[in-house]
Amino acid sequence: MTTDRGQLTLVAQQVQQAMKKKDIIIIAEKGYFSRIDIKASHDLGMTINVP
Repeated sequence: MTTDRGQLTLVAQQVQQAMKKKDIIIIAEKGYFSRIDIKASHDLGMTINVP
């Protein structure tokens, strides 16, 4: 089994750049769950929801 753990911040930053917005809301599946990534993304102005 593989996960996307550790990729959330990278992918979210790409979304920020594409949308030219900092305050975006990210909804990701549980494979992306990483406390470090959630904190880093939050620090960059994003709202992260990983159920």
